[in-house]
Amino acid sequence: MKSLEPNLVELDRYRNGKDMMPRVYIGDTHGDYEATRKIAERFLPKGYLLGFLGDYGDRALKPNGSIKNLFYVLKLKTEYPNNVVLLRGNHETFAIAHNGNKTGDLKTDLIVKFGKRVGNEYLNAFNEMFAQMPYTAVSENGVIALHGGLPNAKNIDELRALPKGIKHIRDDPVAEQILWSDADPDIKYTKDGSRGVGFDFSKEFFDHYMDLLNKSILLRGHDQRHKGYLFGNRLLTLFTSERYIGNGYIQGRIVAIDEKPEKKKHDIASDMIVIDIDTNERKRANDNQ
Repeated sequence: MKSLEPNLVELDRYRNGKDMMPRVYIGDTHGDYEATRKIAERFLPKGYLLGFLGDYGDRALKPNGSIKNLFYVLKLKTEYPNNVVLLRGNHETFAIAHNGNKTGDLKTDLIVKFGKRVGNEYLNAFNEMFAQMPYTAVSENGVIALHGGLPNAKNIDELRALPKGIKHIRDDPVAEQILWSDADPDIKYTKDGSRGVGFDFSKEFFDHYMDLLNKSILLRGHDQRHKGYLFGNRLLTLFTSERYIGNGYIQGRIVAIDEKPEKKKHDIASDMIVIDIDTNERKRANDNQ
């Protein structure tokens, strides 16, 4: 992965011939192998670009779900390198991966399946790989996609300049903010992160830094409490995991589809088609502020 992608992925470079690929953005899957497979089998044969927003392991509801899901997304990236983008989430970090101690967590499942020595060897190898994953993806149609929250970066070049190889995420404030920060419609500007890392940001902060980055909508995962739309429908939080079907403003395992990314500048996230992958029901904007 180190040789394939920079830390800021420019989505417009992914094309079917001269045309940009249609795109589907996938939120946190958290060991939901069945959801990931369903998405891949539906969209890859049609030439879509799959943009995953991070958090592939941990909190799985089914046995070995974290192992199966992580190996499967890596298999997809290997077999379809030009149709799959895997962004880094906060669960793709040393601190989270090495502290997983519950059934369904990646570390626990690796040790149960392979034994302590081999399981930890796998975990260490995964952490080396996690440190090479990209953090953000952008498109000229106004989209910026990442896992957690907007950093206080003044321009896109600051995101492009993030170094590879960051294992301990607190070593880099911008990386920490991308992976850990959260939107909060009830605060003014920013406050210390409610998770003890990153920060929480308001609509005022969001509007200001989106203007600096010259982007109109943010696609992110990370916070199942706000699954759905915020900030005048310019921020869309996606979760695509069975564990969180009932959470947030929008029910279901949801993805966002951008059918013709070269045709339209998106002003609001509800310009995209948001569906539940189980029912195909289209989800409308909830317009929470």
